[in-house]
Amino acid sequence: MLGDVGRVVLHDAPCPVAVAPKDFDGAAPRQVAVGCDGTPESQAAVDAARDLVATHGGALTVYVVWEAPVVPVTGAPGAPAYVSQGLPERRRWAEETLEETLARLPGATAGKVLNGRPRIELEAIASRHDLLVVGSRGWGTARRVALGSTSDWLVHHAACPVLVVPRPADGADPAAAAPPQAASAAH
Repeated sequence: MLGDVGRVVLHDAPCPVAVAPKDFDGAAPRQVAVGCDGTPESQAAVDAARDLVATHGGALTVYVVWEAPVVPVTGAPGAPAYVSQGLPERRRWAEETLEETLARLPGATAGKVLNGRPRIELEAIASRHDLLVVGSRGWGTARRVALGSTSDWLVHHAACPVLVVPRPADGADPAAAAPPQAASAAH
């Protein structure tokens, strides 16, 4: 578990921060996964993962996780009912995001679109990889704690080391590339 200092470093560092699980053996990563949702933060994570694999070898897999927004509707008396909205648009967004990301990476890069809660899907992915790379919005500790964070969740729960790449310094608006009707998918 990260203490207060660790959280501040993780959330406010101007450089990537790696957090390894307690039982990490220090081996070089051979299977690298990166979460991508098309935002500048996740694209920075993709670039860092690409560079790491180019320098140290290994295989890179890009994951785009889409989550269907669930909207409450009137159901039977006393029983809540929910309807998933925008499924075709969300899946199409995920497929296009993956396609655009893979187009700028080496040909051997693999990619996969998954449906589910990003932090849960990426946590499962971590159990099959040696390193998981994710982006961070860099909004500061207080806001991250209030909003929750995929990257924060992953450094506490992932089976492999997690490399958290900070928000790009160019000040790009992360909402500009965010998936339609979605919360963060890779942060």
